[in-house]
Amino acid sequence: MRKILNSNLWMGVLITLLTGLIIWAVFFIESDNQKIAVFAIVGVLITAITSVVTVNLSTQKAKEKEYELMLVKEKQKVFNHFFNVLFEIIISSKEHRKTNMPLVIKEYMNFKRGLMIWGSEEAINSFITFDRVFQNLSKEGNLDENEKIASLSVIEIILKSIRKDLKYSVSDKIFLTGVLLGIKEQQILKNL
Repeated sequence: MRKILNSNLWMGVLITLLTGLIIWAVFFIESDNQKIAVFAIVGVLITAITSVVTVNLSTQKAKEKEYELMLVKEKQKVFNHFFNVLFEIIISSKEHRKTNMPLVIKEYMNFKRGLMIWGSEEAINSFITFDRVFQNLSKEGNLDENEKIASLSVIEIILKSIRKDLKYSVSDKIFLTGVLLGIKEQQILKNL
């Protein structure tokens, strides 16, 4: 904040100085050669100011881009915990083996912790919905077809919010949950 005030103050002083030089040259200097010399000085000062402002703006934009890239990298680390949980559940289900619950709990808690810090409001809200639905589903046990479809739509919502949080485009034309499913499950969903 202070840096912005200082730069605005200096810009104000320089603009006032340039305006004063122009007024002085136009109204108070009689000789054309002296007017030309003053306008040359004004031209040089405007060029220098423009160069400094351009360099400052490009430096500021580069810092903003660097910060945004760092933010996306941190978010990727957080969302990776979610995908570790999701794929452990999917793989253990497909391999007909017991899910590695200590791993799932650890990764799930790491995801929650990271989401509170790095997640967007939309990602947090979609996770809360996801968590609520899956807490209820896990209590009920076996799922009927409607519950399976509902769970897929909740997974779809959180996957799209994650992609959006990572600055990827999100479209209703793409079905991200389809990537998680096998060919048989994809066909079942197409027929619904």
